[in-house]
Amino acid sequence: MKPNTAKINRIVKALPRLATPAAKSTPRTRVSPSANLAVLAGERLATNLADFADLQSRIDAINKSQALIEYNLDGTVITANENFLRILGYSLEEISGQHHAKFLDPGVSESADHKRIWQELATGRAYAGESRLLRKDGQAAWVHTTFQPVLNAAHQACKIIAVVVDVTAKQALVAEMVDLKVRADIMNQTSIVSESDLKGDILNINEKFIEISQ
Repeated sequence: MKPNTAKINRIVKALPRLATPAAKSTPRTRVSPSANLAVLAGERLATNLADFADLQSRIDAINKSQALIEYNLDGTVITANENFLRILGYSLEEISGQHHAKFLDPGVSESADHKRIWQELATGRAYAGESRLLRKDGQAAWVHTTFQPVLNAAHQACKIIAVVVDVTAKQALVAEMVDLKVRADIMNQTSIVSESDLKGDILNINEKFIEISQ
């Protein structure tokens, strides 16, 4: 028996329609441009703070391990760390605002070479070399100093930072070696000298030995 299609269609149409629930979508939150800028500024600030902290830690490490002194372009002292003060035996109050000639032998700061070095530092050129400084007690301190001009936003030197290494012990050793050589030369000219190994074989003789052997 064939189904009555027309009757089935009438029954289906008569059934109550079931509402199909609408798909729920998550509403999009609009972010204002100012909020985006605030987030970006916060990220940049965090990066800058991290960079600053890293830079500060490096400066602290250098400050602990090196002797540092800062000068104005005219050679007057701005500040110095404990390591530098320890080398020369001064307190910061005793040297702050003083000219660096305070650390030099009389007349050195007026020499042509010294003036040329500071003129070049004022133009932004670095300089490094060894020099003799005077301690507060009048004793000499030999140092190797690297002078580094600090540039401002206009790329002009505004102050000078000097990294100082105490080489007094090295200079004392050099002086001792020179003295020993002088003594050896004098002895070589006035005495008969020969060098032998443990077997008694002669290794070296001086001119005096040759003279009396002829």
